[in-house]
Amino acid sequence: MPEALPKYIEISGELVDYLKYRNKLDDFSFHKYIRDIEKLNDPLSEDYLKALACAANGRQEDAILFFEEALRLGIDTYALNYATYLSDYGTHKQLSALTKRLIGSYGSITMLTFAWETNLFSGNIDQALIYAERFIDAADKKDAEKMKEDSVDIVIDTARFKESSSLTHEQYMFVAQSMLDIADNYKVRPASISFVFVPEENTASYIMTLKTNDVDVISDMNIDIAFSLAENDSLLGKNFSVWYQGHEEVDSHACN
Repeated sequence: MPEALPKYIEISGELVDYLKYRNKLDDFSFHKYIRDIEKLNDPLSEDYLKALACAANGRQEDAILFFEEALRLGIDTYALNYATYLSDYGTHKQLSALTKRLIGSYGSITMLTFAWETNLFSGNIDQALIYAERFIDAADKKDAEKMKEDSVDIVIDTARFKESSSLTHEQYMFVAQSMLDIADNYKVRPASISFVFVPEENTASYIMTLKTNDVDVISDMNIDIAFSLAENDSLLGKNFSVWYQGHEEVDSHACN
């Protein structure tokens, strides 16, 4: 007969499923989980499990406080799931700041992916490429080849975009950061960036795909970014456009 899983693993698995499938934990069940966690009297898992319970119940500020306490134990899973939680439920600013703090101590494939993406979305291409190289060295052959292709493509595309639009590197980073700031204001996470070029018109477009398909939110965000960039006099006369688009299928991988 299979041996029963330790209680803390059982609780962790149940709470992770709430986050993975985006099912909010109701208040009654939340308080029951907290009581069960405290009954374990396990200082190695208590803060982490409470972080998961708060996250599943939608209490982000409390979840972050408990994740921060759990980090003191130096356990890879705790750090990775903290970052993964912010990737799905937090803002770009939160994930970027956390990744910068953790990447030196937790260089897993997933953490390197977060470091690559957060720098890429911020327009910090040189730093993104550093993490791409580390990812390539650590990943299996298939994933390494995909990252090689992606990193080469982004170097070519960003250089072409800046040339086509006559943007300096600083202006490009301003555009990228402006896109992120508005996404954070709407509490929407970016999924990817892409570019469209129309050589006949000598125009280029920067497109951010979002982890949402809410048409009203995306429409409002596109209005906001248009006004935001129009307020920067240094961008007047630059021949480019930017917009947000929705993601058909939002990945739900909140924790592992």
